[in-house]
Amino acid sequence: MRAPLILLLLLATASCAQHRTGVAVGPLLREPLPVEGLGEPLSLSQVVTSIYQEKTHSIRVETEVSPGKLVMVGVSHIGIPLFEAALEGGELDFRALGEAELPFDPRYILSDFQLAYWPFGEVKRVLAQRRYKLEHGEGEGDRLVFDEKTTLIVRVHHEQGEGEGADLLIEHYDLPYRLQIKTLKREGSAW
Repeated sequence: MRAPLILLLLLATASCAQHRTGVAVGPLLREPLPVEGLGEPLSLSQVVTSIYQEKTHSIRVETEVSPGKLVMVGVSHIGIPLFEAALEGGELDFRALGEAELPFDPRYILSDFQLAYWPFGEVKRVLAQRRYKLEHGEGEGDRLVFDEKTTLIVRVHHEQGEGEGADLLIEHYDLPYRLQIKTLKREGSAW
C-alpha cells in the first residue's frame, strides 16, 4: 500500500522539484532495482499524500509485486484511473490513463517505493555506487540516506502501531518534499 502512494506522490511532486541550486535532481535510485530483489509477493492499497512548496496532493495507489513483475496504478479519490507503471525484466513502462498530462515522472515514485521496501543491503549497495550512505534509523524499518558530505537527504520512517495517520513518512530534504502514506490494505510483508 505504501508503494503506490509513494509512487503517486513522488510523481506529483518530483517533476517540479529542483535542487536549491536550481539544478534538476533525479531519483535516488536512477535505475529500478530488480523486482526479484524484494524476495516475496506483496500487495498494497495506499493513500499517498505529497507535500511540496505548501501544496498538498493526495491519491490512491494500488501496488502488486509478483515474481518478476511490479505494477502500480494511481487512482483519484473518486475512482478515476490516473496512471499505470509496470516494472518487468528491468524495463519500466509507464502509461498515463487520463487525458491530462501527469505533472510527474514515475521513476520518483518507484525509487521511493524501493527505497522504503527493498532489502536494506541491496538498497545500500546501489546507493553506495552513487556515493550515498544508507543507515538504519531509530525505528524498525527506518532508513536514513546521507550524501557524500554526510548531509541527511532522505528519511524513511515507519510508524508503529495502529494510528489514524500515516504509517510511512518519506522526507526528502534535498528537493524538499514529503510523502505521507497510509496503508489501507496489505498482503505480504516487505522490509
